[in-house]
Amino acid sequence: KKKKIASYLKNRGVGLGQIHYMREHPAAPYYEDGQLISEHPAMVNQLINRQGKTITFHVTYLTQDGGKAPLDHPKKIMPPIETVTGSAIRLCKIHDRLAITEGIETALGVMRYERIPCWACYAANNLAKFDPPDGIESLIIYGDRDRSFTGQAAAYELARRMQARGIDVEVVLPPDVGKDWLDHWVECA
Repeated sequence: KKKKIASYLKNRGVGLGQIHYMREHPAAPYYEDGQLISEHPAMVNQLINRQGKTITFHVTYLTQDGGKAPLDHPKKIMPPIETVTGSAIRLCKIHDRLAITEGIETALGVMRYERIPCWACYAANNLAKFDPPDGIESLIIYGDRDRSFTGQAAAYELARRMQARGIDVEVVLPPDVGKDWLDHWVECA
């Protein structure tokens, strides 16, 4: 059960403690420009809005041995039921102190290496617009340190908005340019 996801997460250097929040599809269809190209095993995660409603799904296409599928876009957001802006992939229940990241794998890394409950926003532009539900009093933003400064800008934009809302906020960036936190932890392990 969930063997492909388990292999993928192990290959990425993260734990399996949150695997029950994920679904595995044995042969998810992969489309480009409206044309069915292929089918692949896939890790499927819900994008959930502020009100707790599932609005769409994030799909990571995998190989049979648990690698990321060699596709132009191995990660996709399914057509949304409504706007995905501000939503998150909830990998744990709501905590008053929560961490947030761009990617699912990085969020799982935060939980493994830092022992902090964490959600993922799937991309920098959605991280910047994250809209947390009631009950979150403190937010730690594990930003990516991109060469383009996209990850850093998104993290600080979210921090600015959260501080204005009265949420205690902290931004932490990995030490190396061009890396996310998971890259850093795996290299240091």
